[in-house]
Amino acid sequence: MVVPLQGKITLDLLTDTAAGTPLLEAQLGVRQAVLIQKGLTHRFSSHENARFLVADLPDLPKPLSAETSPLLSVNEHFLEFCLFTENQLNSQFDPVIEASMAAIFIRLLAQQTAYNLTDKRIERVLMALETDLSHTPELKELAAIACLSLSQFKQRFREVTGVAPLQYLLQLRMKKARALLSHSDTPIALIAQQVGYNDASAFSRRFLSYWGQSPKACRSS
Repeated sequence: MVVPLQGKITLDLLTDTAAGTPLLEAQLGVRQAVLIQKGLTHRFSSHENARFLVADLPDLPKPLSAETSPLLSVNEHFLEFCLFTENQLNSQFDPVIEASMAAIFIRLLAQQTAYNLTDKRIERVLMALETDLSHTPELKELAAIACLSLSQFKQRFREVTGVAPLQYLLQLRMKKARALLSHSDTPIALIAQQVGYNDASAFSRRFLSYWGQSPKACRSS
């Protein structure tokens, strides 16, 4: 697995080195990653200032093992952990710490989303959605960020992420809400506002529908 940490890399995956026929040609930047199957020939180039993390994985986590696309969208939390991992590996050798880091890496990797195709236009939209979960943008606003017509945007977004834009936003909000409930003392009403719900009751109903338990039950568990 290759995770860009700074700059961009150009990657080709090859099925036949003699023929040189690319299975995939992609330029990857920060917030993206690629999974390279064992035995698959690959080549890449990058600017001298580019940095990336390479991880040899014996197996993929189950959520990704059935995916057919080798490309991943990397969320902010996974990227930050990869940056921490780089700093740790460059500063000292400690097998115990590294074993713990590897376990966390796999757990976070399982939460990443596979891309069917890369598309920088949709990448800009994903970053905009993650930046402010309290804001509920109109679809035409997101289409403008992607520089696409509304119909093109909706189709392309689903091709890349597998879900509609507002469903993707809901997933982000519910994951963020559960994290805040589990790891902070922030009042539920304030958490609701931070993930786009001015009505705490509406937030509680949505949370219950999504996770199968109420916010209060999540906090006490």
